[in-house]
Amino acid sequence: MICSQSDWDIALSVPQGSDSLSISSSTTLVNANLIDNSLVRLDAVESNDFALYLDTWSDNCGLISSDTIYISREEEIRLEDQIVTLTTIGEHTIDVTQGATLTPDHTVSIVESPDELAIDLDGDHLIVTTDITYIGNASVVVEVCSSLCPDLCDRATILLIVGDETECIVSNVVTPNNDGYNDLFRVPCLTSDRYADNKLLIFNRWGDEVYSAQPYENDWNATYNGSDLPSGTYFYILTLDSDRDPIQGFIVVER
Repeated sequence: MICSQSDWDIALSVPQGSDSLSISSSTTLVNANLIDNSLVRLDAVESNDFALYLDTWSDNCGLISSDTIYISREEEIRLEDQIVTLTTIGEHTIDVTQGATLTPDHTVSIVESPDELAIDLDGDHLIVTTDITYIGNASVVVEVCSSLCPDLCDRATILLIVGDETECIVSNVVTPNNDGYNDLFRVPCLTSDRYADNKLLIFNRWGDEVYSAQPYENDWNATYNGSDLPSGTYFYILTLDSDRDPIQGFIVVER
């Protein structure tokens, strides 16, 4: 087994009593050259499977022996970039080898992945878990390498389009107790730069403005001028951009 098209040397053990060797190949897609009757140098290997025929000669006896060497070259790995849309919340399976040219035995690894999503590997598949906290685009870079020829690799980028651009589901519960759950008022579709000019206004039950931001960066923890707001119901007006009607709703603050 050889791993690439570059030069390869095959050492020979020459029988005693031989005076010369001759070599030929089963294909014209390989250059095989005999060097000092001690090794065969292969170059410009364009065939994946081929044979070399070696003949040993004696000046007195003619042909002494004939041998055949069967050689396989590991195929190149070629991956395809992908664009995958994930519009539902939950676990998604993505075949990273879709449309790829692969070796029979290979390994898959994740080179780069976004912090916003939970991503794992299961064989040739990415397992991507989405939830309501993220809407936007994210990229995963994967690498596939031959198990027999570890330097024979290729990489691909998988672009994940997470969530439906036409929807922006807002969580309406804020529990700012620093337990890592619902501590902030989060708007999933604002985690990317899709709505960079968004504006958020929040009012108490009497219509007093208690918070405003443009753009909103998912960082309101139910405070007003640095002080905690009491538990209760608040109302918001969220403007994503000038082409969309404002989104209105309520927020329940629980302490």
